[in-house]
Amino acid sequence: MTTTLDLELMADDIAAVGEVLAGTDPSQPAWRWFAYLAYTTLVQHAESKYQIPDGFDVFKPDAASVREWIAGRGELTQEIREELERLLKAMAEEGKDIATYLCEAYCAAKATKADEVVAFALDIASVKALLLAYSGDLLYLGGVPVTALLALLLRMGTLEKLCKCPK
Repeated sequence: MTTTLDLELMADDIAAVGEVLAGTDPSQPAWRWFAYLAYTTLVQHAESKYQIPDGFDVFKPDAASVREWIAGRGELTQEIREELERLLKAMAEEGKDIATYLCEAYCAAKATKADEVVAFALDIASVKALLLAYSGDLLYLGGVPVTALLALLLRMGTLEKLCKCPK
């Protein structure tokens, strides 16, 4: 059985997640769930590919704390969005492939748009160009579609801050 990727559907999914994030306060469960999903997806994939920088302390909260945090009944010792950015920054500084590919794909897709990043994040054609720039391995991080990760990174402006795209 052959599995084919429907880039249009993935682009729609990323835009849909982006819309949920745009219409939801970061303190709400939906935003927190997507942030946690994006972070754990990236960590698991980076660990499986030996892309975590030497000496980097990966934040791994226990499941009960995560459930309480997502539901808004508790706090985590570290902020998931900050940890996501910290990990990507450390990976980029060490030239790890995952960060390099993310930035190459982001810059290639961004080069097709002159608009601000928010419009770019929600534009299906641009997200599709970003997906096309990926190798098949990065379309699924550890078997999980990149939709939550890319939507969150675009919505947070992380790739804009992280990647040094040519003007």
